Amino acid sequence: MENLRDELIGALVGLSRALNGDRPDHETHMVMLRGLFSVTGFLPLDESVSSKQIQDIMDKKNALIPNCLNCASPCGRTLNYDMNLFRNSEESVRSLKTVLLTGLCQMSVYAYHAIMLGYSDPDIDAFFYEGLFAIGENWHQEFLIPVISKLGNMQIKCMDLFEKANRDVYGHSVAAVLPFPLSDRNHVLK
Repeated sequence: MENLRDELIGALVGLSRALNGDRPDHETHMVMLRGLFSVTGFLPLDESVSSKQIQDIMDKKNALIPNCLNCASPCGRTLNYDMNLFRNSEESVRSLKTVLLTGLCQMSVYAYHAIMLGYSDPDIDAFFYEGLFAIGENWHQEFLIPVISKLGNMQIKCMDLFEKANRDVYGHSVAAVLPFPLSDRNHVLK
């Protein structure tokens, strides 16, 4: 399943490359979010579902750059990313890219649910592609650190958006009152 996860991440990076800084349509964005959500590790990858997601990503990418499929002299600019490059990169770079990928995957959960409730933010949406693009680049740590810094800001912004979406749709949450103090260790929550 690790190969499938690698292929899915590589296709997502390829999609970000194909966009070349442009804004995707809603359907393409949802394909990207579902792909990132799948690699979070919260759920085991299902081979048939992941293969379908990879195909959906490739279809969206090929629709963005249809001439690349038949190019007589391919430049490689929009190729899917080879995760072996990730694993074989310098330790400090690999660590920063791991933080970035993990953060993007976590953000995808919040962003996806916010969108399902009718909320989105163009800055958050754009950052997913910026982050995926950075993962695929052969950058040294000094170029990745500003992206990591921006990741932190985008994560906070994304969680705030998710909280607003939930509050606006479902109302304010109310703390539950437990029939016993939490400090009393004789009680077991079942």
